[in-house]
Amino acid sequence: MGRPFRALVAAAVLTTTVLGVPATSPGAATARVAARCSSGHVSLTFDDGPSPTVTPQLVHTLRRLHVPATFFMLGYRVAVSPSTARLVARSGFLVGNHTWEHEQLTALGDRQVRHTLRRTQRALHRAGVVTSPLVRPPYGLTDTRVQKIEAGLGLAEVLWTIDPRDWDTSSSATIAKRILDGLVPGGSNIVIQHDGVATSPASVAALPRVVREARRRGYCFVALDEHGEPGFPTPRASLQVEDAREGRSAVATITLDRPTARNTSVRLRTHSGSATSGLDFTAVDVRVEIPAGALRARVAIPLLGDRIDEADERFEVVLRHPRHLRVTQGREVATIRDHDRPPAVWARDATVTEPTTDPVTAFVELRLGRASGRRVVLDVVDVPGTAEAGTDYEPVSLRLVVPAGERSVLVPVVVLPDQPDTTDTEAETLQIRVTDALHARLGDRSATLTILSPPP
Repeated sequence: MGRPFRALVAAAVLTTTVLGVPATSPGAATARVAARCSSGHVSLTFDDGPSPTVTPQLVHTLRRLHVPATFFMLGYRVAVSPSTARLVARSGFLVGNHTWEHEQLTALGDRQVRHTLRRTQRALHRAGVVTSPLVRPPYGLTDTRVQKIEAGLGLAEVLWTIDPRDWDTSSSATIAKRILDGLVPGGSNIVIQHDGVATSPASVAALPRVVREARRRGYCFVALDEHGEPGFPTPRASLQVEDAREGRSAVATITLDRPTARNTSVRLRTHSGSATSGLDFTAVDVRVEIPAGALRARVAIPLLGDRIDEADERFEVVLRHPRHLRVTQGREVATIRDHDRPPAVWARDATVTEPTTDPVTAFVELRLGRASGRRVVLDVVDVPGTAEAGTDYEPVSLRLVVPAGERSVLVPVVVLPDQPDTTDTEAETLQIRVTDALHARLGDRSATLTILSPPP
């Protein structure tokens, strides 16, 4: 509800660098966009919401048409329907302040102006909405005193250039015609509509025609920047993660599909998978800021070394809670490539006394230099020495497994009792040899098993 005014603030030209990536200034980006938008820009704005019935329908329509917009909300309606306010913000739309209950600011004292604006900001924050620094005075009524108070609160005032008076008609065709008739080629076309009045459904219904016809005429629909000027469409963010080996860093890159004249951000978090946070990688939970004009930001995720040979491990990187952008690809799996040598396997000598009656089992230990994260498989055979297979011991041909995380396994060797007709008094020997190893290196692969003669 109001009369036409022009926007009161001009966009600043910003140049930034994000992690070494040269940023594009909004001014340069505007030139490129203008080449595609021969007639200029149109920014849609909606006042007096949120409405739990109309606003969700409006959000759905805008997203279907791929059109950004700015919502100037009343504080008391945010308090009544905070979930609707969150829906708007989390759908990538800008949210601004429209006072607590549509007060005429020029008729209020300084203290009352501050109170209604602050109260509305608090309601938005309590609803979980990240607000823009934009404010729209009800009825478009403002003066230098009100503007000074707004600026003191860090708010930039935004008015409009096209008012279709959607609040006084229920004809969507009339609303669409008034908007289209008001477009000025090359101008800053800021349209005021309403999602919180009785005729709001007609205003929503007018949008497809407005968007279709305006685009046909060469206009582009853009969001307002943080200064209240037509900026750029709400960008879409995607995530890519570069894998890395242990001891280095995986790099997560957030990329916008287009530059924007306002700061954007998104929360980046890591989640354990086969790789465990704190053991295999350093957990990251950070809000990543992408300054106005920049297209990307990078976050390094340190990977920890453990000196354990193991299979490649994975963890998730997720983008959540975007501010002033939409996440189209927000989940990636990162791979930690193992860089550790397999452990060496060693065979350890053993001694056993030859039995006189029943066979006994001797054990030869095979030991890894360090525990492995993999299942180690060892092929083991006997090599006769002075002891004879079948006479002094049973032949050995085994495949043994050292479970992941363990360091040794025992090779059983059945030693046979002394034959009645033998009179050997010397110790006899054989070797236990590892012939092949999976996920281990062969160190000193043979151990000697000494069979001592029984006491007389």
